[in-house]
Amino acid sequence: MIQSTISKPKYFERKEGTYASLCFQCLSAYNQGSHHFLWCDVWTMFKDSEDYEEFSDKWNKCLKFIVDTSPVPDSEEIFFTDYEGCISSIYGEYLSAKEVYDFFDLVDSIQEEKPDLTIELINSLNKHFGGIQDVDFYLEKLIYYGEYDSNEDFAESYFEDFGYLDNIRSEVLTCIDYGKAWRELSFRNCFGLEGGHYFEELY
Repeated sequence: MIQSTISKPKYFERKEGTYASLCFQCLSAYNQGSHHFLWCDVWTMFKDSEDYEEFSDKWNKCLKFIVDTSPVPDSEEIFFTDYEGCISSIYGEYLSAKEVYDFFDLVDSIQEEKPDLTIELINSLNKHFGGIQDVDFYLEKLIYYGEYDSNEDFAESYFEDFGYLDNIRSEVLTCIDYGKAWRELSFRNCFGLEGGHYFEELY
């Protein structure tokens, strides 16, 4: 039971529309068959923080609250057993405050330059590439083409936009296999992400 004398950090609230939440859980309690956990709105925590030091302080207060209110003695370690929202690309049971802060800071930096890239899309890109090291990778090495219903639709639009179909007779156009055309584009470093978003990675 949570002790009433301990003040619960405001970030332990389920908030509709938040971009990312983590489930903070007491490891000692878990190992003894008890589930002592709370969901933390880590995105709002980031937006409320001016820098990493402030974010880290809020994060540590949340960790301390779980430890202090644990139903088992000698509780010291917290792990993360689930997530919600756009944090799947960095999620792990032992995430650090720095990893979370750096990812959200990256999101903000990218959106300053490319506001059409949503946090959901940035998260998917981060997952696709296995972790981002440099913001410039996005800003200089990718072309974003938008959303399409299928690989075939994207391939048709791509070939039309670049004029590859201009001199082809209409009766021949109907014979084009855009599934094969998409495979050709994928060999040229085009790729699609969940949700129908398509990119090209520049050489």
